[in-house]
Amino acid sequence: MQKYFMLLLILIIGLNGCGKKKEVLDPNKPLLLITDPKLMPKFYDSFDKKSLLDSINKSIIYSSSHSVTFRQLSGQFTQAEIIDSLKAFKQILVSSNTKQEFDKRIKANFDIYISQGGKGNRKVLFTGYYQPMIDGSYKRTNRFKYPLYARPKDLKRGSPYLTKKQIDIDRELSGKGLEFIWVDSYLMAHIIHVQGTAVIKLPSGKKINIGYHGDNGRPYTSIIKKIINDGYIKKKDISLKALEDFFKNNPTLEKKYITMNDRYIFFKEIQGGPYGSLGIEVTPKRSLATHKFQNTEYLFPPCGIAFVDCNLPIIDGNRVAYDRATFFAINQDTGSAITGAGRADIYFGVGDRAKQYAGYTHTEGKLYYLKLRR
Repeated sequence: MQKYFMLLLILIIGLNGCGKKKEVLDPNKPLLLITDPKLMPKFYDSFDKKSLLDSINKSIIYSSSHSVTFRQLSGQFTQAEIIDSLKAFKQILVSSNTKQEFDKRIKANFDIYISQGGKGNRKVLFTGYYQPMIDGSYKRTNRFKYPLYARPKDLKRGSPYLTKKQIDIDRELSGKGLEFIWVDSYLMAHIIHVQGTAVIKLPSGKKINIGYHGDNGRPYTSIIKKIINDGYIKKKDISLKALEDFFKNNPTLEKKYITMNDRYIFFKEIQGGPYGSLGIEVTPKRSLATHKFQNTEYLFPPCGIAFVDCNLPIIDGNRVAYDRATFFAINQDTGSAITGAGRADIYFGVGDRAKQYAGYTHTEGKLYYLKLRR
């Protein structure tokens, strides 16, 4: 009887984690409604109000003039509720005199949801992205010899197309007049593919914006994970600079690892921008990229009001430190590497400074969404 009791106790502990029931991950509910006031964050914003208002106004205009479909998994956010939430949030933002008043009014007027994370632990991995600004040319030269391609006419949405290796190494698109822009670094070409946008400075001094114009329908593979698994970079040292240094010291491995990612992006010249996947011009530290399914459905509400709580880099020359930041951002973008409820990407802006912040952002935190209470 005693042995039976001990076996039963071991089974209970093994299944429930020392007698405490584990939270079960429900893939149909990426957002969980917070009902305990003690679990509410303080809605204090670390950044300027002007940039937030700019991002909100763009989202109100977009949401009011576009029909957006998204999978109803996250607390049943309808498009009308998203628009009403944006307008009510804006009114509270501009009329509150103190951060304490703002926090109190948000909690009184909005339901607060938290992302349950990728493993049901309510932790989200935040990374950063930016718009590269690099030299390039419309023509191939001795310096500019790595092409970015325009969209092929035979590309069909939903149908797998040539892989990155077939395009870059086997050169199966070469000579078809699709070479759109030439750049001087294969790694930078890869980074532009990951970011989906860039500012190209031509030899004449003219600058043009290029952006996403389709993809090959292949899944995204993180090359940095491959490099970590092979023991070249430690997980704790992940950054864009670490990747650049690795290929600088191991140039023969560059194409090997980059072509492990089958996904390929095609580009076109765009006016203004950069733009997120919704077609809204993104705002530094106010635009967030989250998961989108293969069709037109989104995991989290497009143009939804998000609140981020995580550590962000503080960069002073070659010194990098981290400090806690809490801030609002709007769900305006998606990314092929951003999958599930445990991932989100923060937009940091254009150029080298933004590149530094994006490259050093790799931190776990919490992600909340707001919906106007009815």
